[in-house]
Amino acid sequence: MRRSLLVFAAFTSIAAAQQGPYGGDDYYQDYGGRQEGDNLYANYAARQNDRETGAGFGLVKLFAVGVGGYFAGSKLQKRKLQKELPKLRFKVKQRVKCKMDSNEWATGTVVGLWHINSSSEHYVYMPYQVRLDGGQMIFAPQDHEYTIQAIKK
Repeated sequence: MRRSLLVFAAFTSIAAAQQGPYGGDDYYQDYGGRQEGDNLYANYAARQNDRETGAGFGLVKLFAVGVGGYFAGSKLQKRKLQKELPKLRFKVKQRVKCKMDSNEWATGTVVGLWHINSSSEHYVYMPYQVRLDGGQMIFAPQDHEYTIQAIKK
């Protein structure tokens, strides 16, 4: 459905960008009087030149389509990446303990899954966002037993 919608939008925008000022009474003018400066070919050539160089409304449409395509593509790519992420062992609101240091573990509650850390140059997906019992927010970089474990009841 999304792919067909994108194809439809692309064809519609291309067709709209290629439409010229054809039709209408003001496009063709009567040059029967042969007044000085009236030249049918010169006017036609000037309009074709404007169209080829992108002058006028065509450039605005092209820019709008480019921006729209960028946003649509980025949303689709983000959803595709999220679908490819593996299943996690813990759910939101589940109590866990996280390894803080070589021998230190801290207990907390899972508050988010697959958090996107955009602070670096590249996007990094963190499997768990955990609020520790002391109120501090941390991220578990891996879904592995030596990083995060369930609290046994």
